[in-house]
Amino acid sequence: MSQPRRTEWPPDALALFAEYAGHREPHRPIECDHGEPCWVRDGPPSITRGNKSGATRCSGCGGPPRSLLRTGRPRR
Repeated sequence: MSQPRRTEWPPDALALFAEYAGHREPHRPIECDHGEPCWVRDGPPSITRGNKSGATRCSGCGGPPRSLLRTGRPRR
């Protein structure tokens, strides 16, 4: 099942996703440019799943969220 488009999310959900941007920041894709849209800033409304692989990617930069298990400490 696909996620609703950003315009279909209720305003209170968008506000809640924005509150957790700091939690997504350590997982920011290397390609991230904080453009429109941006998974780090917007949360679930700005993430897509790949067709074949099923991997999640940011709708804006196209990069996958980084795993701290693979990359170690978050960048500052």
